[in-house]
Amino acid sequence: MLENLDLSIYKNVFCDSKKALIWAYKNGLNKDSLIRSSSPAVLWKKNPNVIHIEDRWNKKDFKEFQSTIKKNSEDIYNATINIDRTTREDALAVSLSFVEFHKIIYKAACLFEDDLIKPRLFLKVDGIGGPNGNHMNAPWDLLLKGNNNFNSIDYTLQENSWSVSDVDGVPLNLRMRIAGVETVLYRLAIRLSEKLPRWMRKKQLLVHNENELLIEIASNLALKGVAIKKLELTNNRGTNEYKNIPIIQICESIKPIVHNRLKEWLVPGLVDICEKLFIDQVSKALYSVNQLKANWKNILDRENKSINVLITGAPGNLTGFALTGACHEIGIPVVSVQHGVTVEICSSIGEVSSAYDMNTSDYCFTYNRMSEKIEKNSFFSRGKSLVIGMSKRHFRMKRIKDTINSSCPPIVYISTNLYKGNLGYFVGWLTDYDRSLNERNLITSVFSRLPHKIRYKTYPEDNRRYVDKDPAIECAYQYKNIELFEKKIDMRFLLQQHQIVVTSSATSTIGWPVMANKPTVFINWDTHDSLSKEAYISFSNGLFLFDANSEHFHENLREFLSKPISEIVELWDKKEVARKDMIQRFFSEYSSGAGKRGQKLITAEYFS
Repeated sequence: MLENLDLSIYKNVFCDSKKALIWAYKNGLNKDSLIRSSSPAVLWKKNPNVIHIEDRWNKKDFKEFQSTIKKNSEDIYNATINIDRTTREDALAVSLSFVEFHKIIYKAACLFEDDLIKPRLFLKVDGIGGPNGNHMNAPWDLLLKGNNNFNSIDYTLQENSWSVSDVDGVPLNLRMRIAGVETVLYRLAIRLSEKLPRWMRKKQLLVHNENELLIEIASNLALKGVAIKKLELTNNRGTNEYKNIPIIQICESIKPIVHNRLKEWLVPGLVDICEKLFIDQVSKALYSVNQLKANWKNILDRENKSINVLITGAPGNLTGFALTGACHEIGIPVVSVQHGVTVEICSSIGEVSSAYDMNTSDYCFTYNRMSEKIEKNSFFSRGKSLVIGMSKRHFRMKRIKDTINSSCPPIVYISTNLYKGNLGYFVGWLTDYDRSLNERNLITSVFSRLPHKIRYKTYPEDNRRYVDKDPAIECAYQYKNIELFEKKIDMRFLLQQHQIVVTSSATSTIGWPVMANKPTVFINWDTHDSLSKEAYISFSNGLFLFDANSEHFHENLREFLSKPISEIVELWDKKEVARKDMIQRFFSEYSSGAGKRGQKLITAEYFS
């Protein structure tokens, strides 16, 4: 392909990879060409020929765009569910597809009418992208394929390796101490249940997408004589139920909503193009969810001689919609179990409310009343709820003996700097490049200037966003007092090595240090993953909260972290009463017994 393409004729190029760009220059691309990129690494050195393509998103527009996704997803659901022969899981699939399609709308909004007609080159990257495949390329080829002067060319990565999170580097005894006896019992119960003849499995818990709390509930049920069956989706094909999906009617019903949304943000020439792309995405999602449902039915039919209950974590995706939909049609109750603290503390999480647990379950088990309230008040909510508290694993963190030694930095910064790329949801209004600058400023203005050593723990990214290494991490290499930890190991296995924890963003990461009672410094960004108003007040009282939007933020944070470690620990202890209130409201309603509580409800409701 390169032999037939003269790169020198292209003066306007889309590229998110330094490696691909260097390769293109060697193969004829003019160094005066305009490079348009979203990649922090490509933009980092402020080359005058390289521009930030997402600069069109000022904070006001971006906030308006992100904060209105929720209402649009609700309108799409309503328009879909009112069509004859449409199931609840169909409507959820269409709604969630529209939420996810905003990643393409976001990129399309960066284009101009000239891009649809004038010569443009797209330098794509071919390489390993992680479990979800290669998502390192923006959708420029989809958006501009109607431009006769548009060309794309693939650059194949030479160093094409990528790792995912694992526990290989974690000592077995530490893993066992955190996992607890309930996890051992759970694994044994699954193996034992597999060996039991079907007639002996009179009561059976079907497990999908396990998490810490789910395992604890299941192990308690196993002690009551309930068989535990882990569901695996096989490749067997079900009946062609998708033939009956009213796709044409659904598309006609949602078209005005989609059209108005696209018209609001895109140049006119891209509206029809994006409409067609979305209709194609919706069709694929509907076919997929109904084929998956047929496959799940085949699997579930083999278990129909038992009294079954499905228990699952995070069912808010096509596979989860299909499985829970199949269960509801067959008459198998569905119980969902919360995984991680997020919905109760994050102000902008409503964007993905179509994926909440309670949308697909008969019962939703939550950690706390705030989580229950948000799930229950969701537009898409269908089931009941029960607050049962956090898992034993979370509470066990406080009892894990510290292994602190003089060679280990007393402070650890748990980075939550996971770029959106072409994969993540927005949950805020900040570009990846601006996130990288925020991270750099933390490193240069705070961490590098501390009298203490600090460990910089990178986010364990499984699905690759960009080809090049995060330039913020490269920046941290320059400073002697910063120790980089880049192994993809969950932070829960490292907490006992440190005395002070620094982290940011209203995500599930915060749950582990708080429940371990580690003095925790929390940075609140107002532009992404920000705390809700209620959580902000509570965190201010219970933790050391620093508002990144406040005046002298870096100076104040640096001054605090420069205090003697013993003084920070002493200040932490003084917040104990406020922290207990914070934990009860936003982490765990109860201090123990979550697994037993969940087991009792399932037994009374379904197995008595």
